[in-house]
Amino acid sequence: MKIARRDAAGLATNRGVCFASCTVIDDQLAFIDLVSESFAEEAPPAARLAHLTQQTLKRFLPGTRLLRHVCSELGRSGVEFRPLLRRDIHAPDEPKDPALPFFSPEMVFAIEPVSAELNRRLRAEPEAWIQYHLSRLMAEEGYLDSEVYRKYMIPSGFEDAWVCSRVIEENYVITLVAPRDIGAPQLSDSQKEIIATLSSLGGPIWLEVAKRPLITANLLKAIHGLTEIQTQVLRHALTGLPEKMIAAMTNRSPHTIHNHLRDLYRKFDISSRSELLALRLDGDEADG
Repeated sequence: MKIARRDAAGLATNRGVCFASCTVIDDQLAFIDLVSESFAEEAPPAARLAHLTQQTLKRFLPGTRLLRHVCSELGRSGVEFRPLLRRDIHAPDEPKDPALPFFSPEMVFAIEPVSAELNRRLRAEPEAWIQYHLSRLMAEEGYLDSEVYRKYMIPSGFEDAWVCSRVIEENYVITLVAPRDIGAPQLSDSQKEIIATLSSLGGPIWLEVAKRPLITANLLKAIHGLTEIQTQVLRHALTGLPEKMIAAMTNRSPHTIHNHLRDLYRKFDISSRSELLALRLDGDEADG
């Protein structure tokens, strides 16, 4: 089992051999452009997305082309959208382990108050689409009176959002959120249908992308004999979270997290977070 680093283009290399075909590279770059424009406010760098999507695109090239077409149609309709992918549908029955590599830390907190109710509805009808106006759900759950709403949602300039959620692969939920600016009209039925279609097509792709940090962390744990807390820190670090957020999510101090990361860098013979994000496991083992 080898560890390969990436070249400047973000493609995995080992002894000078590129593992991606030219076709994959072309589609990968186009997909990076698409996701960079469409995901969270704090869009990840292209090299980070290249790292996470390379193996995914090898499996989903036909679906990716169709996804790009649907996104193009959605773009012409003037609808902005942002995907969320969570692995806490069974919470609080199971520990939370969110897979949110493309979402800002603030939005992780912002979605918490409504996720429990959403999980309850999805557990009740795991085969069904859950579609709703976010303001309606927030009102039902008292979210409109919360500090999170005042701190994160009001300053965003969004008045409401249309949300479409479904369960994929048992534990994961893919949600597309189409925010509505203050004073903007509600989405039409055809626009809502486009979002539902996009969620159906994009769910497997985003699931594979988001699971990559978890798979990488588990394999690095096996290779290097990492402790449980080191593995937790590594999982969060691979999703790009800052040290303060990792500290909050692991109930440790930022200083402790910094020391854990320094020890991990030493184990992996690297010196920075950017080098950590550029690591991938080589060969079939990387497919988990």
